Parts: sequence; C-alpha cells; structure tokens
Amino acid sequence: MNEQTGSKLSFSSDALAEGLKIAREASGKSTTECGQLLGISSSRIRSYESGKYIPSLPELESLAYIYNIPLPALLDPQSLPKFIHQPNTRQFKQLLDIRSHIIATRLQLARENQGITHKELSKQTSISVPRIKRYEKCELPIPLNELTALSDALGVDFADLLDSESPIGSWQTAQIKMQSFSKLPDETQAFALNPANQPYIALAKQLQEIGQEKFKQMSESIQNILSTFNPKE
Repeated sequence: MNEQTGSKLSFSSDALAEGLKIAREASGKSTTECGQLLGISSSRIRSYESGKYIPSLPELESLAYIYNIPLPALLDPQSLPKFIHQPNTRQFKQLLDIRSHIIATRLQLARENQGITHKELSKQTSISVPRIKRYEKCELPIPLNELTALSDALGVDFADLLDSESPIGSWQTAQIKMQSFSKLPDETQAFALNPANQPYIALAKQLQEIGQEKFKQMSESIQNILSTFNPKE
C-alpha cells in the first residue's frame, strides 16, 4: 500500500507498474508513442509496466502529464478509476434517447402547467407549431438554440435540464467542479487541500448551514456571555 507522509514517499513497485499500464491503456497511447515523447524506447516503457525497471521521477512526472493522471494516483492503482474517463460507447444511443425524452417531457409539462398553447409558445419563440409538437413527442432532437428559446419562454431553469445522474452527467459535474476549484486563488486551493485545515472547512460549512440570522443571534449571545466576564465600570 502506498503512503505519502510529509516529504517521505513509500510505494510498491508492483503497484506503480500496474498503475502505469492501466493509465497508458486508458489514455489510448501505445508504448511506442510514450517512448517517443520521453525520448526512450518502447521496450523501456514496457519494462516500467512490468516492474522490471522503475522510472525516474522526471519520467514519472512526464508520464502522469501525458496520461492526464495525478502522479499520486499512478502509485495507487485502486484510486485510478476516479481519474480515468472511459466512456461506454455501447450506452450512448440509450442515454441519448433517455435524455431526449426527459427534456421533452419537462418542456411539455411546463407548457401544460402554465396553460400555454402550442400556438402561443410558437409566437414567443418563432418555432413552428408542428415543430414544437414533434419536439414534445421526442420525434426530433432539439437544437441548443431552440431549447434555450423554449426554456426561456416557459421559465424553465436551463440548469435543471442538464444531465446530472447518468455516467455522462456525473462526469460533466466532476469536470465543472474541478474547473471551479481551479479558478480559486492559489492560496485558497492550498488551504483547502491541506488535511490539517479540514476542521476549519467543516466549521465554515456548519456556520453556513446555520443561516445568517441564527449566526447573528449566536454572536450576540456569545458577546453577552463575554460581557459578564468584563463588566463595564
């Protein structure tokens, strides 16, 4: 089992070899391609993946970059699935059909619940009535620009139409979270990633859940308690 504590690093050569092989295959790159990028032979790459030889730190860092995998994950194959994106192409058609029906149903329900006719919606969006009807029956895919027009006209939050549950949605959500985190100031990222700061983050989350008014009341109560220890003269 790999452990990383402070500036010390311990790892299993077998685990590293396994991680390198899994990561390379997931990236779709051949040993020849990787060898050319690093300026070494493909047989050398294979020897790293078999555990016969162990790569240098610069080589390992480069391979992690090539495979788009965090270096610590290469040392721990069990954590690799969290970072490897391997779409199951056999599910694409089924997922597309399900997602299209969900969106069509949400738009239809929003229109019916508001008592808006096809004709009225057509007038608001400049989309023909026959086309709107076909969209609601899921007979046609809805182009993004027309989906935006329909959701705006019906007051449907576009974020509610985004996929968040299927494998595609889960992957997209994770990408958005990582993108949002990467936009934080460097010092904020460093603070959040430091395990020693987790209690402070947990406390901040609890304070947020309390609510502003409740927090204000707590603050006033604390001030009252403190005032009993320092009475005004």
